This record gives sequence, structure tokens and C-alpha cells, in this order.
Amino acid sequence: MVYSDSANDYFLTSHGIPTPEYFWKVILSADKAIAWYIPNRSDLASLDSYLVSIADLEAKLGVAMVGIDAPESLKASLATCKLPAGR
Repeated sequence: MVYSDSANDYFLTSHGIPTPEYFWKVILSADKAIAWYIPNRSDLASLDSYLVSIADLEAKLGVAMVGIDAPESLKASLATCKLPAGR
């Protein structure tokens, strides 16, 4: 999760946690990688709209925060997301 805007921390007082501006997710296998960087808002587009490479995540958030140990070729790849029909 990415916390960068304290102006929208609606849950800090009631729950003791800040509100994240973005969520990120990486799925990594031996030869494939897929990553998303998704804003925390109600008007989201399809998941494909938020696909990024691991290298993009590291550039945005820093290598230390992302912490993915993978070959550079996988980090640079931009995968596509094929969801089952009706999803």
C-alpha cells in the first residue's frame, strides 16, 4: 500500500491506520510476472488499465519498498491480464 496524502486519512482516528492512496500487487512465477498499481478510489477501470512492470513499481516506490528478487528481464516485462468471461 502507498500512503502519501494525509488529507484523506478518514480512518486514522477510528481505526488507527492511514488511508492508502494506492495498492500494488505482484504475481511472480519462474518465467512470468504480472504487476498492478491500483488507485484507491471508487471509479476504477478494468484491471488491465493498472498493469505495470515490476521495474515501474520499483521506480515509483523504490527498490527497498517493492523488494522483488527477480531477473531484470522479468522486472521489465509488462504482462497482460486475461480474466475469465463474465468477470
